[in-house]
Amino acid sequence: MDYKKRLEELKNTLKYFEAQANATQGAIQLLQEIIAEEDADDGNGNGKSGKKA
Repeated sequence: MDYKKRLEELKNTLKYFEAQANATQGAIQLLQEIIAEEDADDGNGNGKSGKKA
């Protein structure tokens, strides 16, 4: 396999992993937002998990 072809394959692999990382980060952010909403103030100054909001 020549150098340029291998380099192009590696660039494509990097793009794939970058896309996976971005998707994972988006999922983590969404979960953090959901958790924050669940832990929001319940009217007594405490979140549903018992933590101070």
